Amino acid sequence: MDTLKEAATKHQTNRIETNFSHVQNVIVGSNKIALQRGCEKAQELGYYPLIMSSGIHGEAKDLADAYCNLSMLIGLLMQYRKSVSSYKGIELKLLDSINILSKFGVSKSFGGHLLEYIPSADKPLCLLVGGEPTVTLKGNGKGGRNQELALAAAVHWQTKSVEDLACSNTLTAGDRVKTGCQMVLLSAGTDGQDGPTDAAGAIAYPSLCNEARNLHPQEFLDNNDSYSFYSTFNDGMYLIKTGLTGTNVMDIHIMLFSPNTSQ
Repeated sequence: MDTLKEAATKHQTNRIETNFSHVQNVIVGSNKIALQRGCEKAQELGYYPLIMSSGIHGEAKDLADAYCNLSMLIGLLMQYRKSVSSYKGIELKLLDSINILSKFGVSKSFGGHLLEYIPSADKPLCLLVGGEPTVTLKGNGKGGRNQELALAAAVHWQTKSVEDLACSNTLTAGDRVKTGCQMVLLSAGTDGQDGPTDAAGAIAYPSLCNEARNLHPQEFLDNNDSYSFYSTFNDGMYLIKTGLTGTNVMDIHIMLFSPNTSQ
């Protein structure tokens, strides 16, 4: 064995390449490219697109909570953008929310771009995020990080109020963000398979858990059983099933906001 190791080491040493001018590396697909194409499609559909990050990470449930805080504050800013005193207070909370999201990989400069859009909000907003969060398994259910993130977002939306966002000094306590804008979240894997399931991901929106209250969504979430929940709720309508795509550039999260025309 020693003779073989010595011969292999000598062979490798003699073949060390120092000139790589003949080598060309071409990136034909990446998460960043996927997000850029998503922006282009969003623009075609009339949205104002913003990329938050192509390197998102962290616990899926915690990220979902941060997404919900951000989305509710965006809704409040859209609702109160004509009230200077209320707007300024919510704006500060929004920047705090983005600072928290920076721990998950979101650029702090995203806040400035977002605040440029909100005062006019003449188009619906599309936020795009890429990367791969993780899931700490505590139950024995079936699902994947994208379906778990979507279900966690729906659960957080159901329970949060203005008081949770510490905006009660600015706004009426107990307000719910249902009039500023309509919002929806999609979380899906670009390979078409989320965990050991036939789904790429799932969709969530603020009233989902209220509509599914007889299913007790929190129990599914606690059991890491997001696939079973989404398969049961509305006969699987909000599961994303694309089939295997033949590529994998991590996950894509999309949040859509449509301002109410009355605001």
